[in-house]
Amino acid sequence: MLTHKILFKHINMSKKLLKVVASGLTALMLAGVLPLTGLAFSTLNLVSATAVTQSIYTLEVQAVGVPADGAVQYRTQTGSWAAMTQDSGQTDHYLASDLTLAEGDNLYTVRIADVAASTLVQSDYTVAYTANFHLVSDATTSMSPYTFLVDVDSVPFLGKVQYRSAGLLALWIDMAKDGANYTATTSSLNDGVNHLAVRTLYANGTVASEDTMTVNYIPYELALTSATSSTLSTYPLTVTATAANLADKLVQFRVTSAIVPTWITMTAQGNDSFTHDLNLAEGANTIEVRIADNNGTELFKANYTITYHQSVTLPLDTYTLELTSATTSSVATYLLAVKATAEYDNPISKLVQFRVTSAIVPTWITMTAQGNDSFTHDLNLAEGANTIEVRIAEQDATELVKANYTITYNRSIVLPGDPTCVHNDLPETYQYCDAIHFNYDLGTFTGDGNGNFRGSDGVLRAEAAKILNVAKKVNLSAYTNTGNGGFSDTIAGSWYMKYLKASKDNGVITGYPNGTFGPSNTVIRAEFAVMVTRALGINLDGACDADYASDIAADTYWETSACYLVKNNYLNLANGKFNPTEPMTREDIARMLFAMESHFTL
Repeated sequence: MLTHKILFKHINMSKKLLKVVASGLTALMLAGVLPLTGLAFSTLNLVSATAVTQSIYTLEVQAVGVPADGAVQYRTQTGSWAAMTQDSGQTDHYLASDLTLAEGDNLYTVRIADVAASTLVQSDYTVAYTANFHLVSDATTSMSPYTFLVDVDSVPFLGKVQYRSAGLLALWIDMAKDGANYTATTSSLNDGVNHLAVRTLYANGTVASEDTMTVNYIPYELALTSATSSTLSTYPLTVTATAANLADKLVQFRVTSAIVPTWITMTAQGNDSFTHDLNLAEGANTIEVRIADNNGTELFKANYTITYHQSVTLPLDTYTLELTSATTSSVATYLLAVKATAEYDNPISKLVQFRVTSAIVPTWITMTAQGNDSFTHDLNLAEGANTIEVRIAEQDATELVKANYTITYNRSIVLPGDPTCVHNDLPETYQYCDAIHFNYDLGTFTGDGNGNFRGSDGVLRAEAAKILNVAKKVNLSAYTNTGNGGFSDTIAGSWYMKYLKASKDNGVITGYPNGTFGPSNTVIRAEFAVMVTRALGINLDGACDADYASDIAADTYWETSACYLVKNNYLNLANGKFNPTEPMTREDIARMLFAMESHFTL
């Protein structure tokens, strides 16, 4: 009986202890010290080997409890977190492939992180790499073919050492014993990183060990960066050189026409630029430039010809200018770009300048070089045609050659690929784009068959009738295109007849005194003013209570309609005039209807 009491006592104490622990962990999670998720359910286990003999390694872990928006990540001691890839065959396995191990212990830290990149669980793994192969030849080289030299710790008795380029189709090639090492000469290397596999075989041909060596190939290159002609005998020869371990190499030149051609070491000017002054002879001078090792063994060579003419001044017509930017723009800010070249002085060592001739004070502005022969500068265009002068000049502003270009700025130009304002021929920056959107939604202007607005086109009287019927959403179900509507010049069956009939019945149009309507005539400002005020049922009493435009004639059929539109800023004036006989364009009507939007229902 006593034993049972003691047992129950221990059980009750254990329950209390579990409650305390659970309460403490909950408090830590609520305080942000521990994550709210993943505490008990996120786990990591290393699946890949911890001791290997190959330097190229795939890190594989089993990760349980990865959040839907979370990630499994790894890093080295000095690296940043990088994502691991989910194994398509085993969804709880994650891989980091093609890792390069250093000989000895390699420490990797793996974690499961939530969507906020907070660590849910983290583990450190040590992978020991014991190399049987050690690269003796240069890991970075400019030599191709390449002499591949490796030190092998262990070769089976009567076995052999082989190598091949990376790839399953490459053939294994025997390497020759070279003292304590093994060697072979590759046929060629590819630019950049090359993976060379190496292995040992038992006497029976089975593989004993295998690894991969990495060799970075940087081909030798030389390029002349100074001019190929000179009018001065003292000439600064300048080249750029590219090679593996360039700091350990010599860049040298010699003049082959000299009595005793002697290699002279050039002076480094930065990482890859080398220079040296030399005295040119009159005419063509052949210069050899080479890259050599510190013993003077030649590794790479190039030949250049430098022409010196003491008495020759380069003629002006050897300089050329070519406009490479567009001759039209739909935006005011324009990047002017030209190509400037010369027969001898190339790349151009002169000033390339431009000026806008229509400016109040045309000023020459120096353009910025973008490479050897390209020059650019931003400028602000005026609406319409802009005449630009571009020139090549000496440093003292002596002009060598000049060219004129015309750049047209039109806000209505739409260039290929530009965003548009509803219609294909209107740029997104079109100043009346709000009006265009309104009319498109109203149904008055939906574009032609090619999706264009054609804002400068005049509007026909028949079209004006349709526009106002559509804008007012007139019920046309009682009207057909049959008959001539009482006008002597309209054609029965025409598309516009139902709109003319409705407009006539609603008092919007009456036609000319001779009984015609003129459906194909362009509607003028006076006519449309009357039509729109009639269509909207505007009360025009007292409309002309002031002198709103100098050319609004008294006692005309359109006087009060014109006054009303100008008074309410529905129709703009030009130089203080209404211009009653001017044609109404599609843009004019679209802007007017937008200004009067309170009279319409979308």
